[in-house]
Amino acid sequence: MHVVLFFTLSICVGTVCAMRTLPAVQIAHCVSALQPAHSHAARSFRLGTATQKFSGSIHHRVPNLHLRSARPVAVAAGDPVRAAIVGGGLAGLAAAIALRTVGVDAHVYERTTELRGTAGTGLTLWPNGLSALSAIDSTLVTEIEQVGSPTTLIEVTTADGATKLPNPTGDPRRFPQTYGQPMLNIRWAHLQRILASRVPEDRLHLGHTFDGIEMADPGAEMRVSVRFKSTETQSPLPPAYVDFVVGADGINSAMRGLLVGDGAPRDAGRTIWRAIIPLDTTLLPRGACTMSAGAGKVGFLTHIGGEDLYWSAFATDEAIEQSGLDRADFADVKAYLLEQFADVYRVRECIARTPAHDILERRVADRQPLVDANGVAAIPWGRERDAAHAHAHAQTQADADADAGAAGAEGVGGEGAVGGGG
Repeated sequence: MHVVLFFTLSICVGTVCAMRTLPAVQIAHCVSALQPAHSHAARSFRLGTATQKFSGSIHHRVPNLHLRSARPVAVAAGDPVRAAIVGGGLAGLAAAIALRTVGVDAHVYERTTELRGTAGTGLTLWPNGLSALSAIDSTLVTEIEQVGSPTTLIEVTTADGATKLPNPTGDPRRFPQTYGQPMLNIRWAHLQRILASRVPEDRLHLGHTFDGIEMADPGAEMRVSVRFKSTETQSPLPPAYVDFVVGADGINSAMRGLLVGDGAPRDAGRTIWRAIIPLDTTLLPRGACTMSAGAGKVGFLTHIGGEDLYWSAFATDEAIEQSGLDRADFADVKAYLLEQFADVYRVRECIARTPAHDILERRVADRQPLVDANGVAAIPWGRERDAAHAHAHAQTQADADADAGAAGAEGVGGEGAVGGGG
């Protein structure tokens, strides 16, 4: 079987798969796009689904992509379908759990050499995101709830905090009854740890940098060959011979660049700074989220479970220009932010409590969804070649770690985040 199944990532982490077994040996897969909800303090799951049924086995042919044959590997009758997932962030791990639930032998290949417990900042799982995770493993939500913080209060104010504004989300306490799940905030690294615990150790391959794929000619019953090199030494590693490949390697996805070739992510015209600090209930009650919005500047505070408070501060390019502040005039990013967000309620106090080296700074960017007007997958395959080789750099957990020391991704539905390596 020669197949490549590519899950495009709208934002950095962009995909969770919810899978279930159907009659007649059919498999349905639901692709859950994790996109940032800018009306909330942490990254958010916004669930979009696309369902496709495969008769007998998973089989997805790639149009207009003719790659030279990989080493012939016969797929014997009764052999399990095998998948390679490029990226060990939230998307890749969730996809692995989903695929293994329906009998697919899914292997995860992650660029970083370890899954750091300090990686990432905070994210929000909306009710539909939790429902998707529950669909692939009914025990996941229980464990996530034990670690995270269900939202019980959302406060929206003007930048100075003097005037309360309408909360478009409504009372979050109604979510469990209305939608079947709460709105839950959690540390990115904690969610990654929970998901990774569901993947067998010998199916999670760390230190593997994606280096290209080769696929059999149309009609040939041979597997896809996925090449990797060592993250540490850059030397070639043994390839993976699989039936299909899942790309979950972030907003700068090497697989997307290689198979679609649609260029760099779209810059959103704003910058985000964020960090995690110890929770102070005089600043933010447990279970609460706050947003203070001004002219081009927004501050968010969210309790993400335990004794952790996640804060983030957005500023548009126009707002930064109008402030008249020159970054070069300040000793470090903390000093700059204290002045830039001096008029934004509560977030300035969070900045003051954060060491400069713990502040993660990123440009906000996104990807054009590869769907048509009806939300159906429409991937403009842009590469025809004898073999596909990775050239574009992929955003990974390792990159995030290098950027901030306690790195992560912005989007899980985010910069996702965060998120997938490869």
